[in-house]
Amino acid sequence: MSNHKFRWGMFIASLLCWASLAQPRGIRLLQPETSPPEKQDTSAETELQELEHQVDNAILRGDTTFLQTVFADDYRFLHADGSVTNKTESLQQVAKRPYILRHLDAVNIDLHGDVALTDGLVDVNARGEHGTRNHSYLVRYVRVYQRRNGRWVMLMQNSVGETTSMPFDVPSPK
Repeated sequence: MSNHKFRWGMFIASLLCWASLAQPRGIRLLQPETSPPEKQDTSAETELQELEHQVDNAILRGDTTFLQTVFADDYRFLHADGSVTNKTESLQQVAKRPYILRHLDAVNIDLHGDVALTDGLVDVNARGEHGTRNHSYLVRYVRVYQRRNGRWVMLMQNSVGETTSMPFDVPSPK
């Protein structure tokens, strides 16, 4: 697929994700009385909730071996600054272990058969590069998974919003 088509697809995915994220959660719960309630596959939802946390913990620990099995071969990460990294480049970034802390919050799972969209917030504390101070920021993300051969693989991740980085000092142990 050409880079132009990929970027256009990522733009559309981002737009749709932002639109769904901007919609108040309470409104999503309102259903016409005549429609039957939607049934989620709770086992798949639980599996994806666990996988989301396993992925984030692996990113924190720099566990590229685990992530190699979760990221699809055609995995793409669209960063909040607009840059795109593929599977190899993303694993190289993780291997540098730039994170001091990562905490997932407000994780939502939207199942569509063998495809799932997840979104949430990641509270990040990261090491500064090239001697700069450590920084903290909050990122809203969207991930797309597909069930292949009975297991979930991540096709893409998109950081759709990031707060301004705030520098902080980590006290040295005494």
